[in-house]
Amino acid sequence: MANLSGLTDAQAKEFHEHWKHGVWSWVMIASAVHVVTWVYQPWF
Repeated sequence: MANLSGLTDAQAKEFHEHWKHGVWSWVMIASAVHVVTWVYQPWF
């Protein structure tokens, strides 16, 4: 049975897992870049 999004529950769960992985990757990369920037050029 499809939801309002047009996805089945299984498809929605699979999409959510990919979404979480993408967001977590983005956060980790952004954090690493901030740390490296802080080490080489502290902003305060």
